Amino acid sequence: MYYLLNSAMNILDSDYQKKEGDILISVVTTEECEQLYHNLPFYSVMERNMRNHNIRYCKAEMLKNCIIGTLLIPDKQFPKKAALSVTFYLKDDLLILVDDSSHLDTFTQVIKEGELTNAENIAEFFWRLLGHLIQDDSLFLQNMEQDMAELEEKIPHTDQRQINALIGGVRKNLLVLNSYYQQLQDFCVTLEENSNHFFTQEDCQYFSAYSSRIERLYNHAQMLRDYALQIREMHQAQIDMRQNHTMQILTVVTTIFFPLSLITGWYGMNFSNMPELQNSNAYFILIGICAVIVLVEIWLFRKNKWFS
Repeated sequence: MYYLLNSAMNILDSDYQKKEGDILISVVTTEECEQLYHNLPFYSVMERNMRNHNIRYCKAEMLKNCIIGTLLIPDKQFPKKAALSVTFYLKDDLLILVDDSSHLDTFTQVIKEGELTNAENIAEFFWRLLGHLIQDDSLFLQNMEQDMAELEEKIPHTDQRQINALIGGVRKNLLVLNSYYQQLQDFCVTLEENSNHFFTQEDCQYFSAYSSRIERLYNHAQMLRDYALQIREMHQAQIDMRQNHTMQILTVVTTIFFPLSLITGWYGMNFSNMPELQNSNAYFILIGICAVIVLVEIWLFRKNKWFS
């Protein structure tokens, strides 16, 4: 299907006759691209990208009179999934978008929501597209930071395995976003450098501005990764404190009953001449001695703040 730049979002007929000055956006599958555009200059470069069905990054190759590359935009809610994944071919009067999945429908929606067809030229379309792709990312990262702050407050009252799973998921998502922002920044820098003189100086300034904005998003995402690490360390510290408290209690209990175990072992020996065995009050005397020993030990522990 075709869209005419600087127009409404109307789909053009397949038999549309291109007029002088028309700038077209062509949304096609790999098979349609091979049939329609195999004679384009540097088609082999685009074909190489199309054959790599599993697009893994954003990139742009500045060639003579054209730009060829790929765009991989993760789903913000589920970063491991791609919300948009296309191969593109860009020249002064034509933008070709190629994909065999449902991402082309997503791209069409992006064009419609961003009113990108109102752009006056391909360069403006492209930098407006970049702006649309990241327009809500700052708010998204702020919301993620708020969720992490709430998670931090829940640490003492949440199951250990659940906390580990939540923190691990957050860190993995942020890793994907970090990689995405880094790739998108390199993408903007490549366009800004304008090695094939495809863009005007004003267009390069826009790409530079978006590059700076993406860098701030990258730094924010990196800060959140560090924050997630701090939350995990705080969680581990809570676990260590609980374990230490448990070990302290066990140590105190063991220490208290050690003298009693010694007495029990001592009087468990089978010697017939032990004088205490003949005393009718020996049993109660031994109970008193044990009680005094326990009380003295507890007093010493509290005095030295070994146990509270």
